[in-house]
Amino acid sequence: MTYYFDRPSEIEAEIQQELQQLEQIRATAPPSRFPTRMRAEGRLDHL
Repeated sequence: MTYYFDRPSEIEAEIQQELQQLEQIRATAPPSRFPTRMRAEGRLDHL
């Protein structure tokens, strides 16, 4: 915890960068077959 409280802006910037990378990956990744199949079967109505 001390490490975080000594460097909160650095850690928050790193978290934001990682979240942006995740969003880029999600935007370019092909849809997963499992949720696609579950939606087609009417078992999944979100995500």
